[in-house]
Amino acid sequence: MLLDLEACERAGVEVVKRRSGGGLVYLAPKRHIWIDVVIARGDILWSDDVVLSAQWLGDAWCRALATLGHRDLRVHREATVQTQLGRLICFTGSGAGEVYCGNHKLVGISQRRTSKLARFQCTIHRAWEPQQLLNLLSDEARDVVAINGGSAAMSDLVATTSHDAETVMAALVDQLQTL
Repeated sequence: MLLDLEACERAGVEVVKRRSGGGLVYLAPKRHIWIDVVIARGDILWSDDVVLSAQWLGDAWCRALATLGHRDLRVHREATVQTQLGRLICFTGSGAGEVYCGNHKLVGISQRRTSKLARFQCTIHRAWEPQQLLNLLSDEARDVVAINGGSAAMSDLVATTSHDAETVMAALVDQLQTL
């Protein structure tokens, strides 16, 4: 078990399992922006290759975030890079199409695919406070974090945006409409 369920209950944190798999994701009100983008199989943007399939979306995110003042943006254009810490905590790994600001992940993207559509679940942190997540981990999971540099290492992995959800969504929609 990766989580201390009693600690989650005490903190009022609801635990759900996401179908797209991957490591733990901690979402808190007003600290994250979550935007889903869905395309149909017949869309010109569709690719059966899961590494290529999210790159167009990462490019759109880069253009959108650049209009909001973010700089030094790049899209991860390779297969998922999964470290021991990344297998435990989602945002600490690198997935295809995800956006980085320098060496810090700014946009996380997970994919859910069916024979008819692809759903890209995108998350941006407005605040990254890894200690809140670490407080919910089981002792075994905390040991994995400690072996991989602890909370100090996690603090340096994520970029944030100061913009609200409406502003970010509007910037992304503007870019998606140009495709």
